[in-house]
Amino acid sequence: KDEVIIPLLSEILPSAKEFKNAIASLSPEQQEFAKAFRAMQLESSVFGICVIPLKPQMENLLNLPEGALTKEIQLMQDLMSLFVEYQIPSDLLSFDGPKDIAAGDRVEAVKGHVSAVLQVIEGEKKKQLVEAKDRVKMAHSEQRINQGSAGSRAHRGRMHSEPMIQLMSSDFGEDEMFYSTAAFAMPSTEPSSAPIQKRDNAEVTQANFREDDDSEQGGTSNSDDFTFIPKVLDAKLEEQNEGALKSTIIKAGENWERLRKDNLLLPPKRSYLDSNAKKTEKNEAMDLLKAISRSGSLPIANSDLHIIISLSHCFHKNLMSTIIQDNINPIKQVEKSLLVVGSVIHSIAPPMLLSLEEGKKRETTKDAEILEATVA
Repeated sequence: KDEVIIPLLSEILPSAKEFKNAIASLSPEQQEFAKAFRAMQLESSVFGICVIPLKPQMENLLNLPEGALTKEIQLMQDLMSLFVEYQIPSDLLSFDGPKDIAAGDRVEAVKGHVSAVLQVIEGEKKKQLVEAKDRVKMAHSEQRINQGSAGSRAHRGRMHSEPMIQLMSSDFGEDEMFYSTAAFAMPSTEPSSAPIQKRDNAEVTQANFREDDDSEQGGTSNSDDFTFIPKVLDAKLEEQNEGALKSTIIKAGENWERLRKDNLLLPPKRSYLDSNAKKTEKNEAMDLLKAISRSGSLPIANSDLHIIISLSHCFHKNLMSTIIQDNINPIKQVEKSLLVVGSVIHSIAPPMLLSLEEGKKRETTKDAEILEATVA
């Protein structure tokens, strides 16, 4: 189990009132471009997190009943290894028997498929290990033959022409002679296991998912388009002349921190993920997503999509100056902002967000205008 800490960076956009005043002196074409650019900025202020539980999706993928993999820890680890590391298709592992088979028998059938694939992989590893040993032995034999032939030629040369050896020694220095001899040196003769070659189709996977996302967004209505909410909020704030509440873009930072335990005997180790490590982890996640969704043909029913729409209530001064110099209650201003945001998110009038007693109390104060506001 890894623990990853991802820093979040925020970028505050100008309020609707500030933006309107900034583009007032521009030409109509420039204003049109500025409005289109702001619309893209508002769309990018939506931050989404999708959580996919693996066990329910695995059960759906392998044609197993609900809860069949709850206590199958080793089987889950083997499945993850086969999907991520070796790119094994799910068709080779899923249960394809009759539907009236008991749940335990289905799990045993899947275990048999997994065991068979693992045996094939283990056999391939042994085969490659034998081939690696043969290559090392052959290279070592060639090295001894080359060294032996070079020694015999040098011996014959010394017997027939010693002046020639002196000439060669004067032409080539000791270092050059050493490097020419070292060119025949080979690596260690100890055999090393060669890993199975894995297919790297992360770029293809990412391209496929991007095409799927583009096709899905093309037919999405406004009711399901969460990027439409910041635009409605911006228009609502402009209507109420609210300049303190500003849309905020949330982005993931660069310095990702991971806490990982290499094995059960060692304590957790903290490390930072560079760009290459993040790319590797992302590719593995995309490969796993492709495997559990059958390249997009199997819907992911057991998932949670969390949408975060961030807004910042900004004050021109610090807390004490706002209270003493401007005579403003910041808590009251933030509550008004929450009512505006809640009314747009839930598509109801602001008074419906308050309790009966709180609504009556606010009707007699200066908050009556905010309670009378309706959703645009």
